[in-house]
Amino acid sequence: MKKFFIALVAILVLGLLAIPVLDRGYLWPYQDAGNIKGTGLATAVVQEREALIKLAKDDLNVENDKVIYFGDFHVHSTFSADAMLFSLPILGGEGVRPIADACDFARYCSNLDFFSMNDHAELLTTRQWIDTIDSLQACAATNEDSNPDLTPFVGWEWTQQGSNAFNHYGHKNVIFKSIDDEELPTRPIGAITAGEEGTNIGTANLMPSALRISTQLIAPIDEKVDFGMAARYFYASSKIMDNVCPDGVDVRDLPNDCKELTKTPKELFNKLNEWNFPTLVIPHGAAWGIYTPMGVSWDKQLADHQDENLNILLEVYSGHGNSEEFRDFTGIIFNPDGTKSCPATSENYVPGCQKAGELIYERCIEAGLLKEECQKRAEQAKQYYVDHGVRGFLTVPNSEAADWLDSGQCRDCYFGSFNYRPKMSAQYALALTNFDDPLSLKRFKFGFIGSSDVHSAQPGTGYKQIYRTILTDSRGPINEDVFNLLGSSLVDHPENQDPTQPADPGKMYDLPGFFQAETERIGSYLQTGGLVAVHAKSRHRNELWDAIQNREVYGTSGEKILLWFDLEENEKSYAMGSEVITKAKPNFRVKAVGSHKQKPGCPEYVTTNLDPKYVEDLCKGECYNPSDERYIIEKIEIIKVTPQMNPNEKITNLIQDPWRTFECPESEAGCIVYFSDEDYETDNRDATYYARVLQEPTGRINAGRERCEYDENGNCIKVNICYGDFRTDPNDNCLTEEYAKAWSSPIYLLTEDRN
Repeated sequence: MKKFFIALVAILVLGLLAIPVLDRGYLWPYQDAGNIKGTGLATAVVQEREALIKLAKDDLNVENDKVIYFGDFHVHSTFSADAMLFSLPILGGEGVRPIADACDFARYCSNLDFFSMNDHAELLTTRQWIDTIDSLQACAATNEDSNPDLTPFVGWEWTQQGSNAFNHYGHKNVIFKSIDDEELPTRPIGAITAGEEGTNIGTANLMPSALRISTQLIAPIDEKVDFGMAARYFYASSKIMDNVCPDGVDVRDLPNDCKELTKTPKELFNKLNEWNFPTLVIPHGAAWGIYTPMGVSWDKQLADHQDENLNILLEVYSGHGNSEEFRDFTGIIFNPDGTKSCPATSENYVPGCQKAGELIYERCIEAGLLKEECQKRAEQAKQYYVDHGVRGFLTVPNSEAADWLDSGQCRDCYFGSFNYRPKMSAQYALALTNFDDPLSLKRFKFGFIGSSDVHSAQPGTGYKQIYRTILTDSRGPINEDVFNLLGSSLVDHPENQDPTQPADPGKMYDLPGFFQAETERIGSYLQTGGLVAVHAKSRHRNELWDAIQNREVYGTSGEKILLWFDLEENEKSYAMGSEVITKAKPNFRVKAVGSHKQKPGCPEYVTTNLDPKYVEDLCKGECYNPSDERYIIEKIEIIKVTPQMNPNEKITNLIQDPWRTFECPESEAGCIVYFSDEDYETDNRDATYYARVLQEPTGRINAGRERCEYDENGNCIKVNICYGDFRTDPNDNCLTEEYAKAWSSPIYLLTEDRN
C-alpha cells in the first residue's frame, strides 16, 4: 500500500504539470464516435423477424395492418462523463464505448428496430455533437435498401438536478424526428440547477481533479482504453463552462460553439420551440431517489412546466428501476411553519431519516453514553438527514451500505427505483389535476415506454439476463486498493471522525459528486434495461414518429412481449394512448403474447456478417436468439385512475391498482381478456385505464434488490447486497425469480371536451 501511494504522489505531480499541455490538446487523442463495422441486415432476416409477430397476431386474431417494433430511447456512450468514468477498467468498465458501437449492438446483439443516443448535454462539446449526428447518419446509411432494418434517432439528455424539492425538475431525454443536419439544433441544450447547492449528474466535479488523472495513469494499460484520453476528457470537461451562451438571444442567433444551458423545463421547451423541429421530451427516472430530493412531486411541473406537444411520453421502466406505482409514504414532512421533520416508519417503508437516528443511537449506547444524550444525538441525525435529502446518508460517519438495510425503499414495488419518490410516479401523474384555470384544467396525458438508460452504448440490454456487470450499470472499484483510494476523501473528512456523533452534510459540499450519492448501495437496484414498443405500419422514420405522436406505444421490462390494448366504442376501435370523449359504458380488450425463450449464442447471420472476435467483444458471444417457444402470460392486471375533479381529493383514493385481475390460460399462443366498466357511466367522471401484463417468472438480475432477511414481523434485519464492485463475484448475476412485465399506454376517457 505504501508503494502505491508513493507512486500516486509522483503521478499526481506529473499530471498537474501536464495540465497546460492537455488543455492545448497536444497529448492523447480525442475520443471520436468510432467506426460502424456491420452492414444492414438482409431482407430475408428482417422478414423472418416480422413474420414471427404476424404469426402471433394471427393466433390472437389481431386485425390491423401494424407491426410491433421494439427500440430503446435512452442510450449513453462514453461521450457522457459518468459513462466515461465507469468505463475505466479500474472501476470495472470495459473501456470506451463510442456511438458506433450502439449501432452495431442494436442491430446484431439486441436485435432492435430503432434506438436513440442521449448523452448528457451539459458536457457535450460542439465537436461531440457533430460527431454524434455524423455517426447516426452513418448508421442509417448502412441499411441495405428502402426498407430499413434499424432506424437511429438523434438526441441528448437534459440532466437537471435540484438541491431541494422546489427547484428540482429531473432528467429528460430530448429526441428529434429528423436525422438531417438542417433539421437538428446547432447545439445540445443542457441543464443548470438553480441554487448554490445544486449539482448535475455528469458534471466536471464527478471525480476529484487529481484522481481523474492519477487513477487512470496508475491502472494497467489496456489496448481498448487510452487512459490519457480519459484524463484529458475530464480535464477538458471542467473548461466547457467557460463559454456559456448569453441569455435572451434566439437560438439561431447564438454562436455555434457556446454552451447553451437552461434552468427549467419551461426554458428548455421555449428553446426547442424556437428551433421548431419535430421533437420529443421524455421524463425518465422520475421516482429514482439517487438524485431526486425528498418531497418532490409532479405538481409544479404540471402547473408551469408542461408542453403537451413535446412531452407526450414517460419512461416508466429502465435499467435504473421502475417509476410506475404510487405509495402513500414520504421521506420528509414539510411543516406549516416552513421547517422540515422526519416521518414515522410505516408498514412498507422505513424513512432514511429514521434509520440514521437509529444507527447513531445504537453507536452511542454501545460507547457507554447516557440514553438521554444518545436520544439527543439521534434526533439531530434525523434532522440532518431531512435537511440534506439525497446526501442524508452522510449524516452517519463511515456507515456502510449494509447498515441502512432496506430503509428509504418501497418494499412492495416492482423493481421500485432506489430511494423511491412516490409523488414522481406515473400513477401520481395520472391522478393529478391542476386547477389554476377553472375553465381549462391541466392534466398529464403520457404514453408509457421503457428503455435502458445504459451507459455503455448498448441499446436494449434486457434480451438475456446475463453478464450483470456488463449489461447493467452495476460496477465499481475492482479491488480494495482502488476502493480505499476512492473512499479516502470521505473517510478522512473532518466531519466524520466521531462515529457516535451525527455529521452535518451541509459542511461537506467540497466532496466531489462521486461521494455525494449512495453509489455503493444502488448496485443492487440496477437491472438490464427496458424497451419501448411502437405499433406502426413500418419502421420508416415517419411511420414510427406518427405512431409515437398518437401514443400508440408501450413499455416492457426488457423482453419483447407483444401487447394490444383497445377501447371498442360504437363499432369503432381506439388503440392504447387514445383520448376519447364519451359518457357511455366503456368496453375494453387486451391481447398479449409472451416473449420468445432464448437460445444460447447468436444467430448465424451475426457471425456471418461480423468478425467473430468483434461479436465476442461487442455481444460477449450472446445475442438475441429466439427459439420457437414463447413464455406464458400468467395474468393481466388493469389499473384504473380517476383524475382529481377538485383539489381536495386525495391522490391515494383515486388509484385502483389493480382494479381488475385476469388469470390467463397456460398457452404459448397468449391471452385475451375483455372487460367493461359499469361505474364509469354512473360516476360521470373522467377515468384513465392501462393494462399491465405479467409474464411467467424467471431468474432476473437484481430482482431481489438488497436481498433482505426478515424477522417474524416482516422487518428487514439483514441484507446481502449485490455490489457492483470487487465485493461481489462479477460472475454472480444475482438472479431472483420475478415476473417480466409490460405496461400499455393509458386510454383516457373524458365525459366532456376539456381542451
